[in-house]
Amino acid sequence: MPLVLVTRPKGEAETTAERLRQRGLRPLISPLLSLEPLAFSWPDASFDAVAATSSRTFDAIPGALPARILNLPLFVVGARTADRAGASGFANIRTPRADESGVAALGSMLAKEPSIHNVLYLAGRDRSGDLGAILGPAGKKSTLIEIYLMAETPLTAEAQAALESGKVGAVLHYSRRTAGRFLAEAGQLAPSSPIHVCLSANVAEPLAAAGLTGLRLAQTPSEKAMLEEAEAALASAGN
Repeated sequence: MPLVLVTRPKGEAETTAERLRQRGLRPLISPLLSLEPLAFSWPDASFDAVAATSSRTFDAIPGALPARILNLPLFVVGARTADRAGASGFANIRTPRADESGVAALGSMLAKEPSIHNVLYLAGRDRSGDLGAILGPAGKKSTLIEIYLMAETPLTAEAQAALESGKVGAVLHYSRRTAGRFLAEAGQLAPSSPIHVCLSANVAEPLAAAGLTGLRLAQTPSEKAMLEEAEAALASAGN
């Protein structure tokens, strides 16, 4: 049975690997990004709400959060981030509708809240959206604190060898950045291209531009849909 290469950061990759095993697939973990907390200080100002766009934010915050922050309503992008924020002590957590996600949906939700004027935005250094640009035209102010960065890491020797020998049947791509990292690390390694399962068309663009074949898009932007697509693609390929 071929391997499924998982290039997510370590904690997330381990969760994905277990879900692959439950489907009878063989995962191979080789994170291409790793979480690095950044030094920061909590601003001495009053806020009406807190916003966060990734569960990694709460993994990177050292120690307990101040009560004055925890007592504010928290707006997050989805269930995963909400779960991690709840474990950090937030009680009043709000998310966009189930059929919406991302920074745009979060910004739209905050913009419609008449009682919220000043938002504390907790985020990583590399961001795919600009929450402040969404809130500004709605008359809202946002204060950004960069909590972490995602540092680049190389493919493991095991992953390189598996790609070079054609043992990787599929690669999972969750973001444009990790797709680009895969190209930089492994674009020329595989003698025959594995199947590339992407979270969205946006994620797939760097791979398509590089001429990689075997691109498959998840039916919906979710891990469940990605794993279903990977399973179906490997089965149809006779693996």
